[in-house]
Amino acid sequence: MIYQKTKTNPYYWLILVFLILCSINLSAEFFHQRWLIYLSKPLLVSILSIYFYLNAPNNFFSRYLLLGFIFSVGGDTLLMFNENASGGQLFFIFGLSSFLVAHLMYLIAFMIFPEREKGILYQKPWLFLFFLFYLIGNILFLWPHLPEVIDIAVVIYCICIIGMATAAFNLWNRVERSILIWLLLGVILFVISDSLIALNKFTPFAAYIPLPRLSIMITYLASQLLICLTGIQLAKYI
Repeated sequence: MIYQKTKTNPYYWLILVFLILCSINLSAEFFHQRWLIYLSKPLLVSILSIYFYLNAPNNFFSRYLLLGFIFSVGGDTLLMFNENASGGQLFFIFGLSSFLVAHLMYLIAFMIFPEREKGILYQKPWLFLFFLFYLIGNILFLWPHLPEVIDIAVVIYCICIIGMATAAFNLWNRVERSILIWLLLGVILFVISDSLIALNKFTPFAAYIPLPRLSIMITYLASQLLICLTGIQLAKYI
């Protein structure tokens, strides 16, 4: 199990606080209560960061993951203001940059995890092609719809998040499979969340996404929770 309420984990209540805040934030998104979104959204991953810090062993892997959570809080906060009439595009660029750094921190954490050469991508390099094809297809699909001012930035972001997913997948054969499956689910949900943002913001297909803001937040919050819980377990391998 990736999460247990035990006497040795006196901080389990932070997860309950996180889930309550998730309910508040998702309700605010559904009912378009912007003030409640502003109040709850910066607290969400902040709570996960505190929980991770209190439970994970202090080593190089956990420090990079913690930095990823911290920069995610910055991205969450900045992206709240990207729909403002004045400066909205600037907030989006800053928020994108903050999440870019967050993904780089996750990428580094997974890359420096011990025994990289035993990973599945080292054993079967051809599997890397699936990630490469997804990356190229994603860029080719988005490119005609991207504003010139941020097109290169979005491409770099795509490379980074797919790189993060690739590095996470390479943990296969190196850690307990029951933990890794939950981690990969979290990473996939993160990719889905970012893909929904891109579709909703840049393409004419936004109308086909049911409740886009809600869908984005549900997949995002689930991904961060899974990365947090599995990250604590992975840090204990080191």
